[in-house]
Amino acid sequence: VGNPLSSPFSLEQTPAPSASRDLEKLNLAGCISIVQDEPFAGLLQLLNSPSLDSLQFLNLSALPLGVKWQVPLCKAIRIHPSIRTLSLADTGLGTRSSGDEDDNTMACVVELLSSKNIVHLDLSWNCFGSVGFDFLGQKLIELGILEKLDLAHCSTLSKKSPWTSSMVHLLEHLRDNKSLRKLNISGNYLDFRAALVLEDSLECNSMLRELDVSNNSLGNPGMRSLLRLLSRSTSGLQYFNFENCSKGAVVNSRSEMQVFRASRPHGRYELDLSRPYDRTLVRMLYKTADRLNVPLDQTFRDITGINWSHPQKSSSGYQIPQTGKMFLTFAMDKVLEERTLQRFKDPDFLSLLQCHYELLRIKPDRSKMVALLAQWKRMDGLAEEQAIMIDALSKDFSLDYTQIFVLCQSRATSWNVIASLQSSLPPGNQLETYMCRRLIPSSCDYVRMLQKSASLFSFNANNPTGHYRLDLSNPIDYSVAEKLAILDNWETALRSRDGKPDVSQLGNFSHCRNVQYSNCPLPRSFTEWIPVEFDVLELDYSSSKRPSNETSAPQAVPLADTVFEQLLRAMLQFVVSSSQAKLQALQQLSDKFFLNCSQLRQLVDLFKESGTRQCVFVCFFNRLVDIQNEKLVRARLAREEQASLMARLGYVSAFPYIQPEQMHIHLHLKNYDERLLMSLLLKLSIKENLSNIRDPHLTNSDGSTDAFVLGVPKTWEQMSNVPKQGVFEADYMCKADDRNVKARKDFAEQFGGWNTHAEEISFVGFLRKVPPDVVSLVSWLLVMTGSLSAAFPFVCPGDQMSSREFEDGCQRNGFTKFKGEEEKHRFQSVFRYMDSRAEGKITVKDWTNLKEVEEEICLSVKEVLSFSCRMFGDPSNAWTVLSDGRETLSLAEWEEAWDSVGYYGNVTEVFRFLQDDTASWSADEFAQMQKLQGFRDSMSE
Repeated sequence: VGNPLSSPFSLEQTPAPSASRDLEKLNLAGCISIVQDEPFAGLLQLLNSPSLDSLQFLNLSALPLGVKWQVPLCKAIRIHPSIRTLSLADTGLGTRSSGDEDDNTMACVVELLSSKNIVHLDLSWNCFGSVGFDFLGQKLIELGILEKLDLAHCSTLSKKSPWTSSMVHLLEHLRDNKSLRKLNISGNYLDFRAALVLEDSLECNSMLRELDVSNNSLGNPGMRSLLRLLSRSTSGLQYFNFENCSKGAVVNSRSEMQVFRASRPHGRYELDLSRPYDRTLVRMLYKTADRLNVPLDQTFRDITGINWSHPQKSSSGYQIPQTGKMFLTFAMDKVLEERTLQRFKDPDFLSLLQCHYELLRIKPDRSKMVALLAQWKRMDGLAEEQAIMIDALSKDFSLDYTQIFVLCQSRATSWNVIASLQSSLPPGNQLETYMCRRLIPSSCDYVRMLQKSASLFSFNANNPTGHYRLDLSNPIDYSVAEKLAILDNWETALRSRDGKPDVSQLGNFSHCRNVQYSNCPLPRSFTEWIPVEFDVLELDYSSSKRPSNETSAPQAVPLADTVFEQLLRAMLQFVVSSSQAKLQALQQLSDKFFLNCSQLRQLVDLFKESGTRQCVFVCFFNRLVDIQNEKLVRARLAREEQASLMARLGYVSAFPYIQPEQMHIHLHLKNYDERLLMSLLLKLSIKENLSNIRDPHLTNSDGSTDAFVLGVPKTWEQMSNVPKQGVFEADYMCKADDRNVKARKDFAEQFGGWNTHAEEISFVGFLRKVPPDVVSLVSWLLVMTGSLSAAFPFVCPGDQMSSREFEDGCQRNGFTKFKGEEEKHRFQSVFRYMDSRAEGKITVKDWTNLKEVEEEICLSVKEVLSFSCRMFGDPSNAWTVLSDGRETLSLAEWEEAWDSVGYYGNVTEVFRFLQDDTASWSADEFAQMQKLQGFRDSMSE
């Protein structure tokens, strides 16, 4: 074997007839001299003679057969009475390029498959195009009795479907083949698309037992298809060889390729039915609808492109046309809603995810579980293949503790297995998750698991609002992205069905904002996008879920003060822990309780970093029971932070309708929700006062600026008239007399989704927007009188005062902070701030304009003292710790001292509140602060 014969092959050189009749195996592989005309004719004559009637094995591989001998050879083999195993590998059968096969190839296929004896045929290392494979597939069904077929390295790249293996045209026919037990299709340019065709074709094929797909670029999606196939009870597959298949085709978000996701098939599909993969996609969607037992009209929507009618299911599956282009949306919101309501009386978001998990995750059949675990065992030592199998199991399968336990036995890095397979456990099943994590052998590995699962600890199914940066190559991050897509689709469908206004960023009802994949915007909405399994997805999710205040449901109430105090004390016990760890703990608990704005304000002030403070606000935004007082929290955030929060939560849904005063408005009019907010602001200002929108200007896309000298155009009250380009900026200011609380409340309910209580509003102001001299004067008045209501007669008896009377009254009572050359000017500036009507006099009513400043200052003082009690037991001990033996503290030292104990509240304004002319604090000022708070507490009682 492998050497040329020394002389031409002839009948004279064959064994005697009696001996040759006993010959069962003939191996002529590589004997290239036999392909000459005379020797080859002798071989054909010998095959047709009774001399070799007992021959069962014939190997003619690596013989470059001439075209004229191919059909005669195949015919001789067909009529031979006993050949069962035949190898024609690398003999030149088929086409020499990616073109279509000629009649010679077709004739060879017919002859070979018409044999009544051959059960093992090896055609490897020949070359077949799409027509040849399609013809081979048809004849396998019509004629073949083959049990084993080897077609390794036979494929070309199809001209019909660019960059697609021509072998997919054969794979489509395997669903109707009932004879093959083993199939070798290794090294055929197969990718995840071919694997999906295989899954579709073999799903109900109970005969095929072994499959060799090695040396193909199947990647993760291909492994998912094969594992789904292996786990189906209707499939006879027991083993597949996946060696050297871990590297898959590169698919990006802008590629024409679309990946089928069994665990979430929802999406918008663009299909060319001339391609086998696209036809398979359609069949897989129909199979999904069939398994769920739902009407096709509920799941298949917006079908365009061709005149389409739903195919009828036959014994061979769904017959899909092979021409035309179509576009369709596969949606599951209705069936998901029905099944969730059937199972859960009062479903929440976690219930929805559990129902989705049970509907679409594959629970391996008991009869196939051994095969699945054996497949894992056979991959022992193949690190890349095992990693891909774990990744595939995490995305499509429903596993339990016992199965994960077995999988951990065959891999040294069990922490990685457990980290990845957490998403395959039922959502909300804390017991099994805990038991699986206990399988991790060391604390170091446990930390690695936590690091890989970071996004899972930041995700709360019942309170998903937050910022997400997800590496889709990480199975945990991918599962979080999938859960967000499920929730977004659910909330979108409900909001659209209930007739609520669209407040989304792009005008598509989506709750996902600022979506970026690979640092670029998505080409379609997040709910319709079919995610791939690499690169980074970044987005903000802003749920429309709000605290329930309906009569049919329990009214949401904030944490009791005693419980909230325990929460704050617990946070302080971990003051040395990282901010991220504390934030994750809060995120995990955030769906268990509600907060009021005063509580959220205190919680925010336990964090220093701007990003973390924003995340805390975002996390509990939908858990606030008094949204009308939300400005209490915003007052603790910088202007840039507030702008970032609006972008993350939504400009319309998160706008502070009840207290919009002092808000700086910065709107990119290219976005739907920002144009809508522009229209709403104009409507509100018309109801209150058109001059409320201060200093408006529009920067156009070409850099030019419109200053709106005559004000914002009233036509913008209609959103359709708002320009769709440029950046609009303004400030919203409103006098107390002009406030239209009813209109504000209506906007908050209609567009924000909030149930507000106008009678419980605590109006506060941003101290950073108030002139420093005003803050300084209010602070002095509070120290002297305890409250602003007592301060007016303290400065000037009577019902009103002029500018001169105001200045004299302050000086007469010992106010010296304005002393200097600018003293008169500074008094006049403060007076004009209160004299909003420019009448040259202020009344008691004008004086109340300072009420918001008073509330903010006193609240800051109260919070500092509360933290002192919490941290030091008694405020009197706080000065001892903070001063660290120093008699006085400068502002910088004061701020640094509070930072050291983990408090990041409004300590700067508190310092200025009681600061004397020495620009420092001593124990006397601290005691005075306590005295003032005690006085105010006694007044409130």
